[in-house]
Amino acid sequence: MAGNKDRELTMVVPGLSKREAIKLKERLVREKKRIAPFADASVAIGQREDFAKLAGSCIRKLGRK
Repeated sequence: MAGNKDRELTMVVPGLSKREAIKLKERLVREKKRIAPFADASVAIGQREDFAKLAGSCIRKLGRK
């Protein structure tokens, strides 16, 4: 796709069961590979209370501040 490659996508989806979260993660990974195969990505599943820690781990995995 043309254009600047400076966009990010962040999703917070509350109210999922663990099974639903895993299925959503698998689908997101599959679609990311199809639509943006060369983009870096990080997905984390966890409890709402751990959100800050999960977001921080995703950012570190991507090598960002």
